[in-house]
Formats: sequence, C-alpha cells, structure tokens
Amino acid sequence: MSYKYEIIMFACLKWGYSAADLAGVSRLKYTPSVKIIKVRCTGRVDVQHILYAIKSGADGVMIVGWRPNECQFKNGNFTAQRHVDLANRILDSRGFGNQRINMYWLSGAEAEKLVKSVEDAYEKINRLGPNPIKLTDIKTEKKQAIITPVEWFLQINSSCKMTTYVKERCLKIN
Repeated sequence: MSYKYEIIMFACLKWGYSAADLAGVSRLKYTPSVKIIKVRCTGRVDVQHILYAIKSGADGVMIVGWRPNECQFKNGNFTAQRHVDLANRILDSRGFGNQRINMYWLSGAEAEKLVKSVEDAYEKINRLGPNPIKLTDIKTEKKQAIITPVEWFLQINSSCKMTTYVKERCLKIN
C-alpha cells in the first residue's frame, strides 16, 4: 500500500476556490487527500499559518490564487509568494526540503489547471517523502530539534479567527 500524502490548500475565495468548485462540478479527479481552506485573499495567508499546517502533520501546502498583476486586492498574490518563499527557506533550513509549499496562480475557470497543479504539488511532495514530524522512527530529540524552531517562529495569536480555522482543519489530519 502506498503512502497517502496530506496536502492543505489555501485557496483564494474568488479564483482558487472557484476553480476547485468547477473541478468538482466537472467531475475532474484529483487526490482526495487535499483539504481546502478558503481565504478572502492569498495575501492573508501568513507564514505562521503555513508552518502550523506543516507542524500539524500536513506533508505539503498549496496556495492557489489569482494570476500576477490581476489580484482584486492589488498585490495579495505577491504577498503570498513572499510568504511561501520565506516558509520554504525556514523548512529547508530544518531539513524538510524547499518544495513542500507551492504557489499556483490561475483563474476560476481553469479547473484543469488546478487539477494539474494538485498533481504537480503531489509529485514534488512524493519526491521529498513524508513530513519528518509524522515519522515515528526518528528519535524524540531529533524530532524536537525539528519542531522547536518552527514553534519559535509560529508564536500563534490564538484570538485570530483565521488561525483558529487553520488549527481546526489541521487537526483533522492527525
């Protein structure tokens, strides 16, 4: 039996989620292990949300938003790209690999492109292997060495509505 990778997708409400909805209505198939979190704008997805998803056991994170220079919030997709780059640098420095988090830009009418994006993210994660936090055979000290810097960075504000929602969705992974 092959390992089933868990992916959290932060999808722009207007475009990314619309593409996912269209994929479902069109009966296009993609891995069911993708859990979608709708966000008003991908620029609102902070590094702490991305890292919390990884810390909670997600093998990878996708951020799906509107194409460059066409975001209704002007620069939300560029802000999201900066957050993805920073989170990847943090994870790479801890031995997670630098392709666990991916940004994809598309429109709400591009359901096929969304399916290809999911497949692409799944392939990248498959090359990296499972999230090291989920591996039971690594020693507790090494696991703590991986988690501690991520927790240090997180410092999650528990009153944030989005952070609370991300926590709830990520709890369903374990």
